Amino acid sequence: MNRRFVLGAVVLIVAACGGSTAAPSTVPTSTDPVPSNTPASTAPESSLTAASPSSPSAGLVAKDAPGRYRISVPADWQVSQDSNGRVIAGDGSTQLTVWPFFTTVASFGTSNAAAAMDRWLPAVAPGVTFTSAVPTTSGIIARGSSADGDALALVDWQSLSQGTSGVAAVVVSPHLADLTGTIADVLGSFVPEGAPDSGGAAAPSVSFTAWTDPSEGAFSADMPTGWTIDGKVVRRSLLIQSYMTAASPDGAIRIYMGDAFGYYVEPTSTLAYAGLGEGDTYTATDGSTWPIMRYHPGASFLADVLLPSTGQNIVVTKTTNRPDIAAAIHTIGINRFAAGEVDYTVGDRVGHGMVVTEEVTMGISAAWDPWRVILVTAPPAQMAEASAVVTRMASSFKIDPQWATSQAKATAAQSKIMADQNAAVSGIISDGYWGRQATSDAISVRRERANLDVVDLTDGSGNAYRVDAGSDYYWIGSDGSVVGTTTSAAPAADYRALLELP
Repeated sequence: MNRRFVLGAVVLIVAACGGSTAAPSTVPTSTDPVPSNTPASTAPESSLTAASPSSPSAGLVAKDAPGRYRISVPADWQVSQDSNGRVIAGDGSTQLTVWPFFTTVASFGTSNAAAAMDRWLPAVAPGVTFTSAVPTTSGIIARGSSADGDALALVDWQSLSQGTSGVAAVVVSPHLADLTGTIADVLGSFVPEGAPDSGGAAAPSVSFTAWTDPSEGAFSADMPTGWTIDGKVVRRSLLIQSYMTAASPDGAIRIYMGDAFGYYVEPTSTLAYAGLGEGDTYTATDGSTWPIMRYHPGASFLADVLLPSTGQNIVVTKTTNRPDIAAAIHTIGINRFAAGEVDYTVGDRVGHGMVVTEEVTMGISAAWDPWRVILVTAPPAQMAEASAVVTRMASSFKIDPQWATSQAKATAAQSKIMADQNAAVSGIISDGYWGRQATSDAISVRRERANLDVVDLTDGSGNAYRVDAGSDYYWIGSDGSVVGTTTSAAPAADYRALLELP
């Protein structure tokens, strides 16, 4: 990050504190920036001359974290970094939070910055009410107040050849008016870094190549060039699932995205009477077999089932339930969802997982499945790169329409063909960890139609239908009625699957 670039923005913030009273924009956006541990390239010079970041300003001392960031602060300030990459500095009464970011969106724009600010502020400055937004020559600022004092927030950015790089910052202090010069110097000294042996150079940008499922040609996605890629359709009896994996050339970053885990049958008194309990296997009438296991909702599936099953020395450091994500997924009465996030470590790498589990109850029996799982493991300095990659994978995911049509013609029972996986995974990302850390450079047609609250469907025979959006699967009955559900089971025997038009 160029010090003059940031420092010039801070001076503009200070000058604007008594200006505009326009409310901050709340325009929704899916272009949340990606916190980056790599320095931005040189920004346009401001008219303010500043000392080199390697030479702390008078009264400031360097409190660097090699490989993560460099910053100079007053001697009595403490500096730390949280799990989201935010650098937090202060002395108890004053708190400054700095968050570098990178997004592949080239035209970040004031509206995107304002929407991103609206998302960040409740997390980094709870209890602060921000009452105005002011544009600067290279970003936006907002001012506010709370019981702890006055506050200023900024999102400052610059366009690069690969996207947009910048920094977000929030400061809250009862002495803010007396600290503007100090805050400007501190922000001007801040430099995000890459790995210690990188010499502070920015990590190489990731390019992407179109990739198609090699098993059936069922789906495609943009995958990072030069990485080890795997993925395919997985069939278990009438159940159709899929997965994609990506590993960086050095093996440091590993990504999993999919739902290829099958189903679990919950223990019941009926199974117990037959001598079957947890840990045994249930054999269905079609010959398929499913493990018997009690329901592990949301984060419990990752922390207690999946991660321990890998055999690696994985240490779970945090679990977070996400009822907000689960509540956003429609149900049909016989099913329910649970969502969660898990932070973990694997040796010197860190990981983050997100999961949505589904439980289906019919009469006295119940089954459940990991409906969507995303896992990312990387060195701390490369987590921003990993976040950008997983978001690109999700946003570019597409189902081959001919393959989908052939599946629907084969049998309605095989309608769980991932037709809405792109929208589902992208929604999970925008509502969770990667929504706070990453941005996608493409928005699916499915999402655009959802914004209009409609979806276009076909029965594969040339007939088209436009209905209200909001369901995961759509069906047409023998009487011509169209029904939407969130599970792969047809609502009745005389209903056949409809396909969403690309």
